[in-house]
Amino acid sequence: MPQNHQAISPETTKEQLDPISRAKQSLEQFCRKPGGHGPMWDLTEDPHSIALIEAFYNSGKPVAAVCHAPGVLHRVNFQGQSIVKGKRVTGFTNGEEEAVHLTKVVPFLVEDELKRLGGLYEKGADWASFVIADGRLITGQNPASSRAGAQALLKLLA
Repeated sequence: MPQNHQAISPETTKEQLDPISRAKQSLEQFCRKPGGHGPMWDLTEDPHSIALIEAFYNSGKPVAAVCHAPGVLHRVNFQGQSIVKGKRVTGFTNGEEEAVHLTKVVPFLVEDELKRLGGLYEKGADWASFVIADGRLITGQNPASSRAGAQALLKLLA
């Protein structure tokens, strides 16, 4: 059995299966959300995802999100306000969403939402790598930003 997996037995408790409880008990050093359109539906309103991000950030650990994943921060709070409020952030641009013809499909545009939440939104050229690290929050603009986002996270952890 892989080292990081636990066996599920009749004695396994609900708390042991809960991803939030497991994350809080683990030695994980950061929370990273991958991009793609999926998180826009799967994670933006998911209470477990929101609680997990808040638990990591509130415990002083970094949070990183690339491409559409910064959109999952739209319900995440820190000290009673949006985690992005007053922070320099980036994410998939309105222009990039228009280029893939999905502006009318996604539940919201990441760029617009980050601005609405009080984030200090910045962007590079469409489809170019662009990453911002503001304290413990790291955001990347698009898939091309994955490597630079991971490097920024590693630098923060060093």
